[in-house]
Amino acid sequence: MLLGALSVKEHREAPTARKVAEFKKTLLTALKEVSINGSAELIVTMEQAIVQHDLEYYTNSATMKGSLNNALSELEIIKKKLAIVDDPEKYKATDENFILARNRSKGLPVDEARQSFKSHFARLVNLDKAPLDDLDKQIIKVRKSAIQRAQKQYIERQANTLSVELAGKKRGLRR
Repeated sequence: MLLGALSVKEHREAPTARKVAEFKKTLLTALKEVSINGSAELIVTMEQAIVQHDLEYYTNSATMKGSLNNALSELEIIKKKLAIVDDPEKYKATDENFILARNRSKGLPVDEARQSFKSHFARLVNLDKAPLDDLDKQIIKVRKSAIQRAQKQYIERQANTLSVELAGKKRGLRR
């Protein structure tokens, strides 16, 4: 164990590791900005870029490749629903396809986008359990916060489109 710890410390001090750390710090700053001020669309696009990057450069097992490909598919589903959620006519079919009580929450459909948000958040939670460095952990924390914010925006937009009043929100406010 001690040899492993010393090797990790040596690696972190290598010039190439410092360059990677600087890149991660820059990425973290940008992610924080998007997480705080970005639209759901921008947050999802950011996630797609990160997942695509991980798929291209870090995939080292069939399980990981499958998970990342699934993440990309789910993020694409979210983007498609984001494109129609504000249009009552277009979103009507989604609302009608999720009529069973178990497929609804607070009067709103738990549609494919909401299921995908939940799945992606779980994927990030699992990633957070891996033995990563502090910067990686911070990046994952910001990504989790961002995906939760995007999901909240989506639910608010669903409620607005379907004229459902959420607790603590006034109905009928259009963006």
